[in-house]
Amino acid sequence: MFEMPTDNPEETESVKEFSAVILHHHPLRAYYKEAYTGGTNPPDCGSFDGVIGSGNCADCIYNEFGTGVNGAKACKEKRRLYLLREGDIFPMILSIPTGSLKAFSRYLMKCLPKWGASNGGVTKFTLMKATNSGGIVYTKAQFQMERKLTDEEFALVQGLTENIKHWSQNIAFGVKSMDNHIEKSVTYSDTAKPIGA
Repeated sequence: MFEMPTDNPEETESVKEFSAVILHHHPLRAYYKEAYTGGTNPPDCGSFDGVIGSGNCADCIYNEFGTGVNGAKACKEKRRLYLLREGDIFPMILSIPTGSLKAFSRYLMKCLPKWGASNGGVTKFTLMKATNSGGIVYTKAQFQMERKLTDEEFALVQGLTENIKHWSQNIAFGVKSMDNHIEKSVTYSDTAKPIGA
């Protein structure tokens, strides 16, 4: 289930699906020396572009399979999405974990030729159960094109997208409130651990 923000910052609403415009997205990497247990603690090393962290990510030992749990990479690759639901004033953040990256890439390859950009239409977000090679069941995000934005809607969204691109460079790991510029984040459970935005 997705845990959606509500008007009360202390409460969330569980939903099976939701729809939003993907205003902006970028790669994210996070390495924790100790197992990540949720919350807003920053990683020991992180990258907001998927290329440069404490050094060059491509050359980092923690970017190699076998350095993490169950043969995975110790440095986790994610994708941070900035989403706007209809009727909302402020965008929310969804961090997509490694297990959902392939589905997101495939989705972009389908929607970009039709919409021209990820912010050119409304995306439906759902979850499905999957099992990794180690037999661990986890939740995987799924994406579906719902509709293309009208020219008027796209013009409004495009201005917000440019602002989000600027602000996204200043948003830390695990932060749920970013100086009132983006107030909400959405999470979902992946192998029974919260995925923080």
